[in-house]
Amino acid sequence: MINALGIVTAAASDMAPDMWSWQWWKDVAAIVGGIGTALLAAASVWITTRERSDRKQAERDRDEARDAQRRAEQAEMRRQREAQARRVVVTMTRIGSVRTDPNKARVACHNYSDMPIMNVTVFVNGQKVKDSYSSVLHPGESRAALFTAQLGEKIHKPEVTARFLDAAGVVWRRAADGSLVEVSNE
Repeated sequence: MINALGIVTAAASDMAPDMWSWQWWKDVAAIVGGIGTALLAAASVWITTRERSDRKQAERDRDEARDAQRRAEQAEMRRQREAQARRVVVTMTRIGSVRTDPNKARVACHNYSDMPIMNVTVFVNGQKVKDSYSSVLHPGESRAALFTAQLGEKIHKPEVTARFLDAAGVVWRRAADGSLVEVSNE
């Protein structure tokens, strides 16, 4: 059809889409395919993100379990070291009577543990007792020394301690009253 201006125009009935034509179904298939592709891409991103998150959580859980196991092992090692150190005993025994010789005593360190202890030194009231040092005390061994208090020094209730190195390389201070302290680098 040609209009008055000489332009070719199509009739309205010629322009109406034919619902049953092949072109229309191709357009619908392309739209559905595009939506499907977009959904597939979104699902892939979601799955990848979820897997990454699950992997990170599994790594955190594994690290926490490893840390908990390491802490438990360290606590057990400390318990074993402390058990050895608790089997070291420090004693002080008065020599002679309180009236005749009140200033003399015998101090000793006894190793009742099943491991040797090293660098043993006994102290009375913070002062090193002469001849009390022993480089090694094997299991079942003791090291004793005589202690003479200075005139006027209290020997009634002295503080008697031993400082020693255990088999694991830890320095301990054990007192005659039974207290035990792990000594940091002194």
